[in-house]
Amino acid sequence: MDINTTLLKEHLINFVQNEVEKSPFDKAVIGISGGIDSAVVAYLATEALGRENVIGIFLPYRTMSQQNKEDAQAVIEDLGISFLEVDISPMVDSFKAVVNDTDKRRLGSKMVRERMSILYYYADKYKALVLGTSNKSEDLLGYFTNHGDSAWDIDPISGLYKTQIVILGRELGVPERIVEKKSTADFWAGQTDEEEFGFSYSEADIILCHIERGHSTEDLVDMGIDEQVIKKVLKRVESTAYKRVPPSVPELPSEVFR
Repeated sequence: MDINTTLLKEHLINFVQNEVEKSPFDKAVIGISGGIDSAVVAYLATEALGRENVIGIFLPYRTMSQQNKEDAQAVIEDLGISFLEVDISPMVDSFKAVVNDTDKRRLGSKMVRERMSILYYYADKYKALVLGTSNKSEDLLGYFTNHGDSAWDIDPISGLYKTQIVILGRELGVPERIVEKKSTADFWAGQTDEEEFGFSYSEADIILCHIERGHSTEDLVDMGIDEQVIKKVLKRVESTAYKRVPPSVPELPSEVFR
């Protein structure tokens, strides 16, 4: 789980530079949420492209916490990047009224997809790439919305576990209150990722990292990791596997073509 933060920072900055250079654009659009993931991506992008080429877009819903609003603003001000704010409440609430649904999770996914469409609107307007802010922990735990926060052009942090992003955030100078804050999708007041999981990111990351390295459940128990937590983590990985599979398309036999 340990990382060489200096080398990692340099590698990811070069990655962003190279990927943008390969594109027809020279700018990047990032959804700034007030959380650690979007903050780290914003700091990397600013170092890679210069503040004049990074556009931070804040997309609050009316139930978003005041702390996240203040932290998003702090990132924008610290980096000095261009800033736009679009309140998604009217879009989401009008949709909620049409479908007559109050399910928090489904409406949360609607919020995420609404944000995605707005990010791509501004990416088109300003001739920019959309930078993703999803990490490896979220991916393996299935904690993302298909065609929502999983939709991006490049994502510099997708290969990092959450706990590694926290370490990188400190290296980049992300404000400490953002680094230490509990992660939340902000679907409803008081919601946190870890409360939904029933385990912490630090617990999950240790398990996921060891599984990736070929260790068995028995090995993890022998290491002193709680067996019930192991089961919870692996159950979530297995139950969300379908979200990590690319959309299926048929293979057509040559005989169908004349």
